Amino acid sequence: MRGAGFEAHVLSQKDSTNVVTFGGLSVVRVLVPAFQHGEAAALLQAEGLQASS
Repeated sequence: MRGAGFEAHVLSQKDSTNVVTFGGLSVVRVLVPAFQHGEAAALLQAEGLQASS
């Protein structure tokens, strides 16, 4: 995201009390300014990734 010009921050949360695995996958939350939400979601979708609000 930063390489595409977004002021992005990765939110890392590890819950050791409720461990859920998704095989080789992990949930990652990337925060961008609200005014860039639409552009950031479009970039993720163009890369084949799922964006949520």
